[in-house]
Amino acid sequence: MKKIDAFTHIIPEKLLPIMEERVRQFLAQPYVKARPSLVNLSQRLETIANWGDYSQIITLSTPPLELWTSPDEEQKIARLANEAMAEIVESYPARFAGFAASVNLLDVDSAIKEAEYAVVQLGALGVQIFTNVKGMPLDQKIYEPFFATIEEFKKPIWLHPYRLGSFSDYVGETGFKYGIDVKFGWPYETTVAMTRIIFSGILQKYPDLKIITHHGGGLVPHLVGRLALQHELDEQLQAMDISQEYNQRKVLDEYRKFFADTVFSGEDAPFVCTIEFFGINHVIFASDFPWGPQGGVFFVESTIQSIERTIQDEASKAKIFHQNLEDICSL
Repeated sequence: MKKIDAFTHIIPEKLLPIMEERVRQFLAQPYVKARPSLVNLSQRLETIANWGDYSQIITLSTPPLELWTSPDEEQKIARLANEAMAEIVESYPARFAGFAASVNLLDVDSAIKEAEYAVVQLGALGVQIFTNVKGMPLDQKIYEPFFATIEEFKKPIWLHPYRLGSFSDYVGETGFKYGIDVKFGWPYETTVAMTRIIFSGILQKYPDLKIITHHGGGLVPHLVGRLALQHELDEQLQAMDISQEYNQRKVLDEYRKFFADTVFSGEDAPFVCTIEFFGINHVIFASDFPWGPQGGVFFVESTIQSIERTIQDEASKAKIFHQNLEDICSL
């Protein structure tokens, strides 16, 4: 069956010299160096050739542009990344079904211009943004013109989590221990961003906005009872700055407007939970390639196997593996 891997990561060769200068510490980390397909296109092509009718949507790897570009070069570096990814897609259309454009939301006007250029001129399938903009929440009024523009394009947003290193779990500590920032902090970040987008009214103001959430919608499908506001009194909702129109049904309906990918490291239980919550039409195959063991191979193969084991109906498999993404991207 045709498979489009909707959330994979890359550093285009043309961008690598700048990143080696600006984020050398990130590139030097063992877990990055152990995934050569992140930067080596030839190796990437050789690896993914083993999976038959399989192609990828590529997105620019972390760290977010907002953290390592200066204000006077924001659009220039995003442009370089987008044109490089467009070239990869054009050169290898059988292996790369498209790309999600990169933007720098420190300058919203520039981000909108770059998104328009990437979608209209380069054929980007949508835009990748992160769950915060250098620590600032996405529900601030300043970002509304960006959401409005993406809705007008009728293209989805790829929402990727990220936490600043200044966060910590406990008073008196700096940073994180035991990898908690990525293992648990990133799903939490996704959940927070989704929640603030809902209760700030963004989804009501821009009802045709489509957002693909990484790691299966974060914690959302696993904490339904706590999300639904079924236990809170009216006074509590008022103290939380939540309108009383958000009853249990409306809250869950709002969360279900998001799309969730299948990045669960190949585990069945969270995948089943995500399917049950979001529904078969809002779950999209993705692997997080080239992260994970074996240079990304394990995540791809184990995720495919998990979907094959869990979903028996061929029509439903087709929706997850390629049709849902094709529908929202107009592929």
